[in-house]
Amino acid sequence: MLFIISSPSGAGKSTLCSHLLCSNDEIGESISVTTRQARQSESDGIHYYFKTIQQYEDLVAKNEFLEHANFCGNYYGTLKSEIERIKTLGKTTILFDIDYQGARQIKAHDQFDIVSVFIMPPSFEILENRLRNRKTDSQDAILKRIESAKKEINFAGEYDYIIINDRLDVAKNEITSIYTAETLRRKRGKYINMIPDYLA
Repeated sequence: MLFIISSPSGAGKSTLCSHLLCSNDEIGESISVTTRQARQSESDGIHYYFKTIQQYEDLVAKNEFLEHANFCGNYYGTLKSEIERIKTLGKTTILFDIDYQGARQIKAHDQFDIVSVFIMPPSFEILENRLRNRKTDSQDAILKRIESAKKEINFAGEYDYIIINDRLDVAKNEITSIYTAETLRRKRGKYINMIPDYLA
């Protein structure tokens, strides 16, 4: 199962992804490629694969990406090789932290079993406060992210589920419930096939 989580910057996507990963050993996280500068707390190959624009363009030319997009002036993408990397680790679910553009591209691939969740902020005022409190972006970058958020939220209806991240504890429970329900739904066929053995 491919489990896609999208949201505007500052809505809590990364926190909810971390919660799922810490709570479920069977989930592996896809690491995205980006051309943006690494933040002080980020490491190459752990948080992102940091590439130059030329390296990124070479990967595009070689058709190495499952999905790729431009966001706030930087390029992002998921390498096709990430699917196999995570499968070799024995994971049954692959978690994607990507925007609506990437989600659309992945959904266009018929071979994947996909669940998608969009995380909404309670309001744009709260979103702006969260972005400022991170102290990782310039004023110009924050304004770009807010404008981008207004565009991204228009696509929330394309997702299977929508969560409003007003209270983090509630949002964590909701994302866990979605994951658990979708996992059980996929086991249904296996359990139905076991019924004759119960009745024998």
